[in-house]
Amino acid sequence: MSPRSHLVLCILLGILLSFHTRADPQTRVNLNTASTEKLAETLSGVGPAKARNIILFRLENGPFKSIDELALVSGISQRIVEKNRKRITLK
Repeated sequence: MSPRSHLVLCILLGILLSFHTRADPQTRVNLNTASTEKLAETLSGVGPAKARNIILFRLENGPFKSIDELALVSGISQRIVEKNRKRITLK
């Protein structure tokens, strides 16, 4: 495969993956009941590792009482919280 063909293939793959991994802004997720998979697929900037951290935090500290508590989870910044605020429910 030529370097140019390889570059084109990488660009196309990147474009396809970006559409697949984008969280739908209309989809909502309950922080207190969602699975690792649901958190990772719904929240922008949250993959499987951060989703596991959310679950562990929930198990150790009980249910989330506010969306802002999400920033206390290892790996979750305030920016990620703000980016996802409209996607998150607690009930």
